[in-house]
Amino acid sequence: MPPGLPSWRRPRRWNARWPIAGSHADTLRGTVRVSSILCVIEHLIAPRLAQFAERHPNLVLELIGTNEVSSLARREVDIAIRLHHPERGKLMARRLGRIRFVLAGRMDRRLAGYIAYERDLDELPEIATIMSHFGGKPTIVRIATLSGARAAMETGVGAVMLPEWMVDSERGIGVIDPSVTAGRGGNVGPAQTQ
Repeated sequence: MPPGLPSWRRPRRWNARWPIAGSHADTLRGTVRVSSILCVIEHLIAPRLAQFAERHPNLVLELIGTNEVSSLARREVDIAIRLHHPERGKLMARRLGRIRFVLAGRMDRRLAGYIAYERDLDELPEIATIMSHFGGKPTIVRIATLSGARAAMETGVGAVMLPEWMVDSERGIGVIDPSVTAGRGGNVGPAQTQ
């Protein structure tokens, strides 16, 4: 992983291995292409861009929102942030964190069903969990992105498994059942109620 990874997602011991603060911050120059799914860019990276730009004024970030696998070897991107470990290739992969998915929905509506991703993603922990919670009942709608699933849920069409950081009680979205959780990147515990 090249220097320049935003400090907000860097492990504490990272500074000792990749000293990007201080003397190196002003010497880093160029463009860094980062790909990830849209919700990570929109909810985790974009809100911290001012801090990153202040720390690294000579770097330009190109943020590419995609679910597709990008080739690091062909220099399609410099950094690929994914919610899963690479299945093949000789890539250096580091866990940046854990994501806890919670069963979320509109708090002012009775939710009769659920929203899932595309059919070929049913084995993902969050989809397997919601399918089990609804007793194998068919999904109401399938949507390719987390942001799309959240938007559909906000209309009251059904429940969805969302990362905790996408649950917004100010918009009437809450955790429906704190005991229904799934995670990626390691063990997760019960959800915090909103």
